[in-house]
Amino acid sequence: MNGYERIYAALKGEKADKIPVMLHNFMMAAREHGVMMEQYRNNPKVIAECIIASIDKYKNDGILVDIDTVTLAHLRKYRYYPGRYVINRRRRN
Repeated sequence: MNGYERIYAALKGEKADKIPVMLHNFMMAAREHGVMMEQYRNNPKVIAECIIASIDKYKNDGILVDIDTVTLAHLRKYRYYPGRYVINRRRRN
């Protein structure tokens, strides 16, 4: 089975040859590709490059492209601290 077939079988409640894997890993994909969140958030080509590189490396069955979390965090003035996976609120002076 290929990734599409695995995911489709799982969605229909059927048995696949193995459990399909889809990661919500946009922050990891961007970091491993050497891209800052602002670049990732604002450039569809960069998003595609990061996700494709992640798929090539980890051989996932499917992709989940979700930039809403990053975009919303930016709009709410949150800051991402690489390596800590923590988003802290930035205080206004």
